[in-house]
Amino acid sequence: MYIEGSIDLLKQRIFKIVSSFLAIIVLVIECAVFTVPVQADSDSSSVWKNVNGRKYLYNSNGKCISDTGIDVSRWEEDIDWEKVAGDDIQFAIIRVGHGHGDNWEDIFADANMEGCEKNGIPYGVYYYSEATTEEEAVLEANNLISRLKGRNPEIGVFVDIEATDAYEEAGINPYTEGEKIVKLADIILNMIGGAGYIPGIYANTDYFDNVLYPASHFYSAIRWVARYYNYNDNKVDSNPIPEGDWDIWQYGSTGKVSGINGNVDLDARLTEPYDRDYSDISSGVFQQEQELVDVYNYTYYIQHNQDVLDAYGYNDRQGVLNHFLSFGMKEGRMASESFDVYAYMNNYPDLCNAFGDDMEKYYYHYLNYGKKEGRIADHQFNNIWNGTDYSLVFDADYYAAKRPDVVNSCGKSQRALLQHFVYNGMAEGTQASPVFDPAFYRTQYKDLDAACGKECRKYYYHFMNCGVFEGRRGSSEFDPLVYRNNYSDLEKTFGNNWPKYYYHYLKNGKLERREAIEQLTNVWLGIDYSLVFDENYYREKRPDVVQFIGNSKKELLYHFVNFGMAEGVQACTNFSPVSYRNRYFDLSTTFGDDWKRYYIHFIRYGYREGRIAVDK
Repeated sequence: MYIEGSIDLLKQRIFKIVSSFLAIIVLVIECAVFTVPVQADSDSSSVWKNVNGRKYLYNSNGKCISDTGIDVSRWEEDIDWEKVAGDDIQFAIIRVGHGHGDNWEDIFADANMEGCEKNGIPYGVYYYSEATTEEEAVLEANNLISRLKGRNPEIGVFVDIEATDAYEEAGINPYTEGEKIVKLADIILNMIGGAGYIPGIYANTDYFDNVLYPASHFYSAIRWVARYYNYNDNKVDSNPIPEGDWDIWQYGSTGKVSGINGNVDLDARLTEPYDRDYSDISSGVFQQEQELVDVYNYTYYIQHNQDVLDAYGYNDRQGVLNHFLSFGMKEGRMASESFDVYAYMNNYPDLCNAFGDDMEKYYYHYLNYGKKEGRIADHQFNNIWNGTDYSLVFDADYYAAKRPDVVNSCGKSQRALLQHFVYNGMAEGTQASPVFDPAFYRTQYKDLDAACGKECRKYYYHFMNCGVFEGRRGSSEFDPLVYRNNYSDLEKTFGNNWPKYYYHYLKNGKLERREAIEQLTNVWLGIDYSLVFDENYYREKRPDVVQFIGNSKKELLYHFVNFGMAEGVQACTNFSPVSYRNRYFDLSTTFGDDWKRYYIHFIRYGYREGRIAVDK
């Protein structure tokens, strides 16, 4: 904390060396129980008591109105938080990072936060700031906030402002240029509050009095003040309690706590704070933000709308909010990670039909009704854009994998990818679904050239509006006819409703690893030809067919059903249409030269009747 680089630390260490005997006396006194008068700023009837080296504040009724806690960082290394909890530590403040370089993270932060959570210790976090520019302050605030996802730092989120080499390197004298330090601290505090956390600021009394001036500027933040001793002619002030208003007092660095090796900083937190005016938090901009919290976040809004940041900067919080209310809503701007107005509009046709392009109404509908109804607003769960469902030709994950350049420029959200696909991807002829590839579709069906020509978009729309209903194959990855033939459960359920085969594959079949390219069975349009067809036999007997249409089972079965049967070709060892006709007079008089009917009769009746279909 502050003594790691401060003049106070140097003085304290010199004093301990020169006056070791006095330190021993102080330690003995600390172990006793006694009262110390409080500052004039607090209730004059309250008293501080030192109990086993820890400080507690008691009111006139004898009620303790403070908690005792610790603050830790990587310097304490591994901590046994179960033992800490058993040593009557009531809160902790954990460092999560420092500065803005590559190694800004505190490597023990996650373990410390998890330790507190598992052992029921309320905690806050702090970030040691080395920012000397607005850009660095924003970077540090983002670093800090990024470490808190999924966490609950209920004690507060603090920016640590103290002496740092960064000020000297940047040519900043904190004592003469305090307004710069205040502005940088404000940026970080605003972003902390904008992210939904309780903002706080840490500094020693010297900085609060002479750099972060006036201290009242930070009334809207929790103030954590460090003060160990006053030095006056090398004499220890017996009353080192900080003057002024504060919420947490860091009063020592040599505390002993079970579960921690070595010394640790000790803190006292007031559970009944001073009667401070919090009107700037409970009303005004903060109150307005709280009412809009489901659709608006100050930090998110300025970081994702550069024109707003350019116009209002980091310190005009009310101006930024007014912009959102007056312009942002009407323009459909995204102001929160949890609310995407276009996703909300596209997810719900009832809202789209009711509000149309009046974007402001979607925000207020979600605030007043949508969230309570459990409506989804943070991502788009369908592929509808401006009333058109692109589900057959667009899959967000598929498109992201195909177009990493789009992900880099637009992000990975489904809505952003769908928007790019509709306005750019279709015109470029990008495949965005396993069941449709415009290049394949155009090559496969020459009849479309006259209608669609070279306009890629038209092939997508033809497939969506006509092709799927005709059972046309749209890509090399999915053949609807093969899919239907391979699975009798689908054929029985969907029959000739071709669109359902495509949707089933996209929603279930692909995940179930169903085969949609290679013919697995001898089924064709609901009829199993296994009794009259064997692909190897047919392949051997008809090399002309192999040469003409291909070698796959699907191609051979297709030729057999549509041509081979009409020609009376034998396609397996167990069935000869010529023998079947010659053996059974009842069939030959009925079917005559209609060879196809002999195959169908054997499949449906002859085999079960025990009829013989080959010469013995």
